[in-house]
Amino acid sequence: MREEKKQKLRDAGYRVTDTKAFLGLSDSEAALIELKIVGKRRQRPARHRNARVPQATAGGVGSPS
Repeated sequence: MREEKKQKLRDAGYRVTDTKAFLGLSDSEAALIELKIVGKRRQRPARHRNARVPQATAGGVGSPS
C-alpha cells in the first residue's frame, strides 16, 4: 500500500498493520502462507498456457464442432 494512503487511514483513526500482525501468525506460519501464495502464482500461468478452448477440445476427441 502506498505510504500516502496509509497515512490517510491513520489520520482517519484506522490502525494500519500487516497480515501477520492482524492474524497473529508466527514467523513460520507467515512463511508457509507466503510459500503457498508464491506456488499458486507460479502455477497460474502454466494452467492458462495448457488450457484448451472448448472447440479445440471437441476437435481433439473427434466431435463435430
